[in-house]
Amino acid sequence: MRKIILFSLIWSILFLFNCGNKNRIMVQDVELKSEDGILLAGTLYSPPTKEKVPGIVLAHMYQNNKKSWDSFARSLANQGYAALAFDFRGCGESEGEGDITNMYLDVIAAANYLANFSLVDRERIAVVGASMGGMSAVIAGAKSSLIGAVVTICAPSSWQGSEPVEYVDQISPRPIFVIAADDDAHLNLREAKMLFLKAKEPKKWLALKTNRHGTDIFTTELADELEKAVIDFLSEYLITE
Repeated sequence: MRKIILFSLIWSILFLFNCGNKNRIMVQDVELKSEDGILLAGTLYSPPTKEKVPGIVLAHMYQNNKKSWDSFARSLANQGYAALAFDFRGCGESEGEGDITNMYLDVIAAANYLANFSLVDRERIAVVGASMGGMSAVIAGAKSSLIGAVVTICAPSSWQGSEPVEYVDQISPRPIFVIAADDDAHLNLREAKMLFLKAKEPKKWLALKTNRHGTDIFTTELADELEKAVIDFLSEYLITE
């Protein structure tokens, strides 16, 4: 009798554990390679499904790394997206030198990785970039047809030889969402506004009432508002019935 009770208890625990796993996102470290041969470290967040899902590249700020996206990446995976955060060249765990003018190649490498990931629908890939990552996202979006939508958060129109303002109009007819902080401590609001004004339709603008910059906004009381705005935009253009 005791053996039967023990067996039943073990079976129940295993059953509950397996059911829980089916609803958990998967997080795994991955390695990417850019077109010019730089090895990049990434973290892939996958939703608990076998269906094809949209893929989102997450590009970090200057003097930061892929870990800054962890909370938002998990939210994306829980909403049914596969999210890939990576370290730019010369940052975090990636190789190479921190040459900002070539960092768009890292974004394209991440988009290519998602396009070849079995869970991702290669026709539904977007990039969300913060500050320096937003600059690189714009240029990558202009140069790669794989990228179907771009979101920038507090991205300058130009900086240290990188000129996303010269490329932003080439993203159309794909959509771009330009997000800024109205009292950004690191970026004049006009810089972000220049990207929006130069972009062609379809485009969207949002100025949040904060002095925080880029992914730092996710650590404030505006985190939910920012997250919802980005996910609503992605859903509008990437989710199909």
